[in-house]
Amino acid sequence: MPVVSWSPLRRHDTTGLTEHPVTDLSDTWDRIHHWLAAHAPAVLASLAPPATDEQFRQVESVTGTALPEHVKACYRVHNGQAPFHRAPAFLYGHRWHGLADMADYWETLHSLRGEFAEVRGAPRGPIRKDWWHRKWLPLTRDGAGDLHCLDLFPPKRGHVGQVIYWYHDESERFVVANSLPAWLALFAAELERGEFTTAPDTHGPGLVRVRDL
Repeated sequence: MPVVSWSPLRRHDTTGLTEHPVTDLSDTWDRIHHWLAAHAPAVLASLAPPATDEQFRQVESVTGTALPEHVKACYRVHNGQAPFHRAPAFLYGHRWHGLADMADYWETLHSLRGEFAEVRGAPRGPIRKDWWHRKWLPLTRDGAGDLHCLDLFPPKRGHVGQVIYWYHDESERFVVANSLPAWLALFAAELERGEFTTAPDTHGPGLVRVRDL
């Protein structure tokens, strides 16, 4: 089988954007774990232990942003993938940042903000028009540098804590879910519908959409 080159996402079905309470997280993670155990054990093995209170304090100190409780609840199950740079693709074909990786990449993008001060985004939906905003926290990253971000400062009609897609080389941004728990629940449903499979990547069999093969 050929090695898959992970390409930036150019389309996303945003139907059914709903909020899922934190109490749904246990069921969502059970479904994800069950699917990974059966179909992608290398991805399951890459999931890190739960985040600690000290790790939450560190990322909040670096970014100057308090994490919502529903986000902390997700990271109390797994603190991303570890080690990030050797992890196979997971969430929608991206690697999932642990809190330290989130803070590191946030600092990288924040340091570039001045260079792109005149560049405006072209959001679809309730997202600010900045190229980068300090209240966007990188959740995932693909091999091209595109991200899913936690948006903690949306404009009116947005949801604090919504998940947005951010292109590194294009101005388009769009909302993929109203919250991190909702996004994980959507992902669990897509796994169960057979929309993902595994394919070789640099760091072992990672997840890829069946339609992209």
